[in-house]
Amino acid sequence: YEAWLEYQLAHDAISDAELETVIQKNFPTVGMSTAQILQRVRDGGPQVEALQQLQAATLVRQVYSPRQLFEVMVEFWTNHFNVSGQDGVVRYYKTVDDREIRANAMGRFGDLLRANARSPAMLFYLDNYINIASGPNENYARELMELHTLGVNGGYTEEDVQNVARAFTGWTFTPYNPTQGSYSVQFTFVRARHDLRAKRVLGVDMPA
Repeated sequence: YEAWLEYQLAHDAISDAELETVIQKNFPTVGMSTAQILQRVRDGGPQVEALQQLQAATLVRQVYSPRQLFEVMVEFWTNHFNVSGQDGVVRYYKTVDDREIRANAMGRFGDLLRANARSPAMLFYLDNYINIASGPNENYARELMELHTLGVNGGYTEEDVQNVARAFTGWTFTPYNPTQGSYSVQFTFVRARHDLRAKRVLGVDMPA
């Protein structure tokens, strides 16, 4: 057991190239950008194709990948940072979101958390893409503290939630809009939407 665990912990040293070749051949959208997926749909492709291929590729990886511990951790963090693939455009955004989780699944939690906070799938799912100074949206802030980090009894207050929401104002993503020359879907910070005033979270002052 100990030898197997040490082998699995060094997941980067375990080659899964053969399996990934099979996945790319049979589930091509898994390797695409969000813009490529959306363009495929715009050209008449099935709207749920990317989500279905991601689900199929996930199952194939879980069954056949030599990186078994890694796949368990991918599943764990996917569940922890849950978004619903049935929630509108998340079906198109989840493929890249999954790629970010996979990139950080055996790394530092802080890196995973920061990547997830910038994920268009999460920004859309928990409404932070419309979180603005003039009308803060607390959905992501509440989930961030209650589920992603501290826990329901983590000692934060309602005021903390409100200030975290204010801290994340302006965190959004560029929409896919070919008619206006916007082809990428990626995180962006819109300063004009950000609450620039001082904030206090969990006893820590955040200056203006």
